[in-house]
Amino acid sequence: MAEPYPTFSWEEQHELELRVSPFYTEYLEKPVELRHRALVLLRAQHVAFLKRGLRNLSESHRVLDASRPWLCYWAMHGLCLLGEEIPEDVASDVVAFLALCQDPEGGYGGGPKQIAHLASTYAAVCTLLTLGTDKAFASMNRESMLRFILRMKVPLSDPVYGGGFRMHPTGEVDIRGTYTAIAVAEMLDIKTEEVMEGVGDFVARSQTYEGGMGGEPGTEAHGGYAFCGLATHIMLGCKTGLDIHKLARWAVFRQGSVEGGFMGRTNKLVDGCYSFWMGGLFPLLRRLLPPLDLEGLAALLPAEGQQGGTRLVEDEVEEVQGSKILGSTDIFARVWPAASLG
Repeated sequence: MAEPYPTFSWEEQHELELRVSPFYTEYLEKPVELRHRALVLLRAQHVAFLKRGLRNLSESHRVLDASRPWLCYWAMHGLCLLGEEIPEDVASDVVAFLALCQDPEGGYGGGPKQIAHLASTYAAVCTLLTLGTDKAFASMNRESMLRFILRMKVPLSDPVYGGGFRMHPTGEVDIRGTYTAIAVAEMLDIKTEEVMEGVGDFVARSQTYEGGMGGEPGTEAHGGYAFCGLATHIMLGCKTGLDIHKLARWAVFRQGSVEGGFMGRTNKLVDGCYSFWMGGLFPLLRRLLPPLDLEGLAALLPAEGQQGGTRLVEDEVEEVQGSKILGSTDIFARVWPAASLG
């Protein structure tokens, strides 16, 4: 389909789709069993990689010196998802290291002796809760954490940023800070009225005319910020004024028609990281929107031998009730009628 107002990034995406289409066509023409067999997770290799990273990292990782709690979180969370047991000595060492990152005034820095930062705090708390040991729980100071979160909150008197949270003292205010602050408060059971007051208004102000969410009021809709905003909306008991139908409509049209992956912004390239951020929106949206119309979906299946567009098979229709994201934004919009409003 011709784009009436092509941009440089749209042309790049279109060129890429033309180059990769033959590979996808070849893959889709294979029997379903062969296609599923090709999508095998190399579990043992992933486990070895993650365990190795907890002990030794290459010199190239020195640029992540201010993100060391994140390295712990990514490794621990990955091992947890893979169902891998965490050795007691490893768990103990991780707890001890994160204790060095905890600021006496509350929160966690990106490394020992670094200033507290909401992103590092989120990563550290998630890691410790994933470990789930008595030592991990006891290492977290909930009282100083609550004080830190409240210090990062922007006064409600600010007409633009009021109700949002700074990432660190004198730092930027955006929906990431809001999500990480509320998520930490939720996980540590310190989500007081003072913490929550006015947050919903900041979240609602960050929604754009497109329906997605920007990092702050008045900025472009972005996949990562959309996930953070919607997750915050749910943690606040869905009391933010967020237009869920508009958000769903924006989200479904961020899926690439060829690769099936997602772009983070309108007219941008499909990017692997947005399979997480944009893909993560849909399980949350399914909690808030009516059930998918599976009969309507089945009616959209192409006839035998039909070419063009995204081709679905009956086996894939049955997977809709799981967590599968279909490879067609048009289908999503038509079987979720409410999401196409606005």
